Amino acid sequence: MRRIVFFLLLLPILLSSCSRNWISIERNEQLLNQDREIKKIICIDPRFYFEEDELNFDLEKNQKITQTVRKNILKSSKSNNFDLSIFDFKENTTTNFYNDLLTLKKQMVSVNFNQATPLNFNKQTTVGEIEKKIFVYPPKISFDFVKLSEEYGTPYFSYMGIYAQKRKLILYHLVIDTDNSETVYREFKVVNSRVSKITIAQMIYDSYAMLKSEFK
Repeated sequence: MRRIVFFLLLLPILLSSCSRNWISIERNEQLLNQDREIKKIICIDPRFYFEEDELNFDLEKNQKITQTVRKNILKSSKSNNFDLSIFDFKENTTTNFYNDLLTLKKQMVSVNFNQATPLNFNKQTTVGEIEKKIFVYPPKISFDFVKLSEEYGTPYFSYMGIYAQKRKLILYHLVIDTDNSETVYREFKVVNSRVSKITIAQMIYDSYAMLKSEFK
């Protein structure tokens, strides 16, 4: 069910991207004006998804590639001077993970689609072009998560997912600021490629390099 919901959320992006490679990046201008540097990030439950029927779903293969994604997130974020920690399911996971972090992840993904406006989106992107825009209205999350910045030592929480659809890989990267309860960075990247460790590693590295260049 989780994979189906994720696919439905990405469907408009897949349809607009056609068969070309493209990158769309949006960021919060207020953060730039405040000269606040993003240093420490909590990445919540990053995932890899295949487009497959439920009957043919290969859980072991999916989990193996998800581990590859997580290793590259840690490596790439460190290479770009981010202090990043990944929080996902472990045997000793506390209820706070479910009550706070997974709830935050769900809301992060949801509001970034449900609060989209025509001013924030442009479906026309030139081949090979990196489309960069400032959020006109940064997607908002609940103020209930303000408390998390004290608990985790940073207001910046993120989610990264990679989705394989036929011969495409789609990367979705979100960063939110819980102190201001809003999205500060959103990236969509579509690459014409089959699932490949090299391609996944490059996509993830480029994403953190781009984030660093936007919020130095």
